[in-house]
Amino acid sequence: MRAERTARGFKSSASKLSPPVKVQIHKPPSGSRRAPLLRSLPMWYGLFSGFYIPVGGQLYLTEIAICLQFMFLMTFPGSVRLDKSKIVGWACLLWTLGLVMSGVWNESPLGNLLKACTVPLLLWITVIVLSHICRSSTDFVRLYFGIALGYLVAIPLQRMPPTSDVAWKVAFGLPVTILLVLIASATRSVIVKTIVLLAAASANLMQDFRSLALLMGAVMAFGVARFCLRPMAGVISRAACLWVVAVALAGTFGYALAKLYATLVGGGYLDEQAEIRLELQGGGSSPLLMLLGGRNEIFYSLRAALEHPILGYGTEPIYAPEIIEAGSTQLLNLGLDQAALSRLATSTVPAHSSIMSSWLEAGILGLLAWVVLIALGLRSITLVNTWNLPIWVLPTFTGLLMIWTATFSPFGATTRFLTAATLTWALWIASNGQSKAKGA
Repeated sequence: MRAERTARGFKSSASKLSPPVKVQIHKPPSGSRRAPLLRSLPMWYGLFSGFYIPVGGQLYLTEIAICLQFMFLMTFPGSVRLDKSKIVGWACLLWTLGLVMSGVWNESPLGNLLKACTVPLLLWITVIVLSHICRSSTDFVRLYFGIALGYLVAIPLQRMPPTSDVAWKVAFGLPVTILLVLIASATRSVIVKTIVLLAAASANLMQDFRSLALLMGAVMAFGVARFCLRPMAGVISRAACLWVVAVALAGTFGYALAKLYATLVGGGYLDEQAEIRLELQGGGSSPLLMLLGGRNEIFYSLRAALEHPILGYGTEPIYAPEIIEAGSTQLLNLGLDQAALSRLATSTVPAHSSIMSSWLEAGILGLLAWVVLIALGLRSITLVNTWNLPIWVLPTFTGLLMIWTATFSPFGATTRFLTAATLTWALWIASNGQSKAKGA
């Protein structure tokens, strides 16, 4: 007993002399508690994407900054998690391998081959860096706001005079549309969303930017399809219901848009350039002919790709007069006489498509890489709409924009960064899950 009292007294005196030590567990800062500079970093990257240095062509400031940050991150082991972007990484490595194999087989110049290989590698590096700085849906909103603002600021400084006849289509149209999409995505009112999206579609139609007008209609089609998910539950899967309804509505909107465009041109409401384009596209007799006439490069690039589908042609221009003649003959048979005659004056196979250019330059591996990247975009569109997220408008639009530009536009500097941003958001959506995405 005496020993127990002594022990208790010793324990009591010891507790008075030395207070308990509190163990602090340091947690990594979340997206909402990061320093203001880090939170604004996505916006600055987007802002710099509109400016370039005229060195060896156009070297964009964002690409320089991304390469510098990537090298900085690689000096700290464990700071970069490549598993977040491994799907994009594998696609870009397949693309690069295809370029090397096709270049060696077709004896492409080493300089052209190395320059071509930097494109998929830079795309992967951009996704890695953006995955590091964009940790919430708010970060992606800041990124796209910076992109729109950067393009608008850079237009009078580096791109073209605002009075140019095609200023809206090649300069103002996309950033203004992104800003309107941001407004539509920020509001919860269905009426406001519809008004803003209709305004964006109307502005692009009147400025002869029909592809963006069509994409606005496609976004609205997904908005309607979201309301059909609950009534159709148990009949077909949510994803199937979403895409069936959205594609049907988007097709209907596209048909009406083409007819309205032909009516506006016929009534003299659009400029002379619109009349010339409509004549090249079959005179507005058929919406399908308008699409094929406007993107008639597929009649030449697809024929060329099917002749050498495995290894492609390398990085050199493809001189094939017989392919040009065969494609033009097909256009003539469809009634697209003006488009056919304009192509007969050249002997180089046109592509005007990221997917087709990759297939022609890198063979089947280049095509496979784009199949993977397009699948990521399709999956992100499906997830944000079937999860019924409030911020569904912006990721739906950016996903559709990536798929459209990959199919019908070359992989230029602007397209590269937008594609990287969309792929990064697609990976974030897929990895964070429904509950975490709602709380972002």
